[in-house]
Amino acid sequence: MDDTPPEDQNKQIGKGMIIIAWVLIFGMMVWFFGVLETNKRNPNQNVSTHVLSTGEKEVVLQS
Repeated sequence: MDDTPPEDQNKQIGKGMIIIAWVLIFGMMVWFFGVLETNKRNPNQNVSTHVLSTGEKEVVLQS
C-alpha cells in the first residue's frame, strides 16, 4: 500500500489533470489555427504556365 496521505494524492492527481488540460487546449489551438491558415484565401493555388513563342515560360498570377 501507498503511505502517501490522501490530500497529497489528490494534489498530484489535480496537477496531472491541469497539465493534461493545458496540453489539450494547446493542441486544439494548434489544430484550429492550422485549419484557418489552410483555408486562407489564396487566389494562386492553381498556377497556369504558358510557353511564349520565344520558348520562355510565363506564369500568370491572379490578384
